[in-house]
Amino acid sequence: MRCLLIKKTSLFISLLLMIVLFFSTFALVFSESSFFVQGTKTPDKLVKNESELINALSVAPSDKTVYVIGLSADIVLKKSLEIPADKNIVLVSVGDGVWKLVGPNKQNTINVNGLLTLDGVGVTHVEGDVGGGVYVDEGGVLTFLSGKIYGNTDTDDVYGVACGGGVYVGSGGVFVMSGGEIVNNKANRMGGGVYNAGSFSMSGGEISGNNAYRGGGVYNQFYGVFVMSGGIIANNTADFGGGVDNSGGYERGVTFTMTGGKITGNVAKDRGGGLVYMKGSFKWSDGRISGNTASFKNNDVSRAEFCIDTIPPSRDGFFMDSGVWLGKIKNNLFLPIVVTVVSLIVIVVGLFFYRSKKLNQLTTKSIVDSTVQYRFSTVSY
Repeated sequence: MRCLLIKKTSLFISLLLMIVLFFSTFALVFSESSFFVQGTKTPDKLVKNESELINALSVAPSDKTVYVIGLSADIVLKKSLEIPADKNIVLVSVGDGVWKLVGPNKQNTINVNGLLTLDGVGVTHVEGDVGGGVYVDEGGVLTFLSGKIYGNTDTDDVYGVACGGGVYVGSGGVFVMSGGEIVNNKANRMGGGVYNAGSFSMSGGEISGNNAYRGGGVYNQFYGVFVMSGGIIANNTADFGGGVDNSGGYERGVTFTMTGGKITGNVAKDRGGGLVYMKGSFKWSDGRISGNTASFKNNDVSRAEFCIDTIPPSRDGFFMDSGVWLGKIKNNLFLPIVVTVVSLIVIVVGLFFYRSKKLNQLTTKSIVDSTVQYRFSTVSY
């Protein structure tokens, strides 16, 4: 009986674990979150002011070996923090809270020529001051894992045009965003959250509450390549392209490829509340663009006649003449869900037959024992 109890208990625990896995899978799908938390190793150097930070950068290896600098306090910068081309720097917050770098007036907070990873750090300016958040120059690579780039206002670029309030990615620059927030930044012209003329990939995080004349959330220009596979671009405002403006010159082709994520709640004063794309291409295979607003035309998607239209026919969504786009619901986890359900059924059926078999065995044993007892009691001596 004890052995039977142990087996039943083991089967019950297995069933419980399968149920937890089943509902956790659904939670992951609809929350677009992960069980795993990104992080970095223990800092090589702790800093609490600008002089210590600059010194830490100077002693970092010049062969692009990863060097982790931990901020233990907010640091107000007198000049832009420069990441040299031969350095591979990771900035993290240590202790309680998210420590921030506060940029100088009329300058960017950080200029990236080498490799920089932001993990749990804030990048901002004092309210009322102007200056971009992070400028990624040719050859530079910015990786954003967690933290916040906020409260920045763009300065003029090399062409005298104010672009990229939160992040400016120049030609030949690379920006990889898998987490964190780019919020409440402003550009007088283009790219309130992000201006991209290089390579920008977004797999997570949030770009929201930013403002610009064009591309409130993201402006993709020149030979820019923007790939969105996750994350959310929401509640940004602009005259054109509240969420995203994908526009190149007549002789230039820009590409916006969307394979996941959401563009929602954005507002355009003119057209393309969610997305406006001109003189380039928009390639869509998954994700959602919906719930955006434009005062003049095309709440969600606005396309110019001379652009390269590469939107494939949609089976699960539809593209209406009004420009409203409803992306299809993700189905890439269909097979794992089916496998989980089948496993649950197998376990339940197995428990049923196991219990029935044991009951039969116990019944048979009881009958046999009774018969033997009866025969033993009737034996004559």
